[in-house]
Amino acid sequence: MSRLAQFPEFVELLSSEGPPTLLGKVEKTCRQLNDIALSGSPPDQARAKAAMTAYGRSLDLLRTFTEMRDKLPEQK
Repeated sequence: MSRLAQFPEFVELLSSEGPPTLLGKVEKTCRQLNDIALSGSPPDQARAKAAMTAYGRSLDLLRTFTEMRDKLPEQK
């Protein structure tokens, strides 16, 4: 069994040609987190900021993987 077969959502995300629906969900969640970061209690603000940082890093990783995927056909 391929290692990627163990992560079907990951494979689906990277095989999508258009912007995945995940990006819309992330945007909505980040807006909610931003509201909490601006108006929540201090502990909630800290958690919201940490979560937004994690989402940002995850999107950076997705962008990197997508760029790598897009370069693969050029190497053939």
